[in-house]
Amino acid sequence: MLIEIAGGNIENLLNNAAKKKIRIYDLEFSKERVIGKITPKDFIKIRTAARGTKTRIKIIKKEGLIFKIKPNLHRTGFIAGLFLFLIIIKALSLFVWNIEVKGSKTVPKNEIIAYCNEIGVDLGKYRKGIDTNKTANLILLKFPKLTWASVNIEGSFVTVNVSEADKTQEYEVKPPSNLIAKADGTIDKIDTVSGETKVSVGDTVAKGDILVSGVRMLKGSTTFIESKGEVYANTVRTYTETKPYKQKVLKTYGIRDKKVLTFFFFKTPLYLGTTKGIYIGKTKTENLNLFGKDMPISIITKRQVLKKYVTEKYSEKELLAQIDKSIENRIKSDGINKYTETKREVIKSEKDIKIIKEITAYENIAREQKINIDKK
Repeated sequence: MLIEIAGGNIENLLNNAAKKKIRIYDLEFSKERVIGKITPKDFIKIRTAARGTKTRIKIIKKEGLIFKIKPNLHRTGFIAGLFLFLIIIKALSLFVWNIEVKGSKTVPKNEIIAYCNEIGVDLGKYRKGIDTNKTANLILLKFPKLTWASVNIEGSFVTVNVSEADKTQEYEVKPPSNLIAKADGTIDKIDTVSGETKVSVGDTVAKGDILVSGVRMLKGSTTFIESKGEVYANTVRTYTETKPYKQKVLKTYGIRDKKVLTFFFFKTPLYLGTTKGIYIGKTKTENLNLFGKDMPISIITKRQVLKKYVTEKYSEKELLAQIDKSIENRIKSDGINKYTETKREVIKSEKDIKIIKEITAYENIAREQKINIDKK
């Protein structure tokens, strides 16, 4: 509430208020008066601080919930509604309103919350029915990367605190594997880190041939290891791509937002009708936040980008550029950054264009392939 202090010795009143721990803030000084803000509780106390100072205290503006409720106290319906509201809030406070995860770095928080829901710690759960020690132990068993977990309940809010293992302390036993050729080529360079090399520089290999083996024979016994290394070769690859002049293209023609109000398990749509046809959906959730805590009330906005297929006709120049770009993307996806085009053939018809492109490249053709020991 906003008050005005005038006349007398204002400085003594402010000093007395400070001694009695009466907070007056956002002070504005002018000639022979001070305007400031004070809580209703402190306003009752300020009369004692004003004694003997000959100051006058005047309320300029009443603010706060108590002043909004006071004019309606004579209304029976209002009092009954307020009483019912307080009872509902008190009843709901016995249940879980929100679950929060702290300390997780590599294990997704939403996965931990989903597992909590799976084992019975969910929104709307009676909080006194939650065994915090058992829940923490179950979380540790479910997520091996976690080294410690605790579950705390503060009011209607559940906090799951976790910590993870140091990555430098982790050790992972990797399965045995071979390195096989991912393309035809002539071997130029071999750099084997582990495994038994099966080819030599100058050898010609075909796609699928074993370059480095993870199977090793030692004194009549067989061991299996993970093969590591790089095998560079001069390769020849052929790419073929065909595209028609007329193509069906998916295009955006509108955007629609659908909002849903959620309260615990209850969902109330704030929209009418359904969306037909093709659309790409993206969901955004906004939780009601009170005193830094998420409440069990939220607005879910589902943004739908509406799509439909339309027929586009391309010119010869556009189609050639489109096919070249598609082949280029395929070459990059094969891990080839530098190459030389040795042959290019363009075949045109009334309906489409085909391009056959042959290239030579210098590349690492080694690809890891797991060994299935059970079949050995």
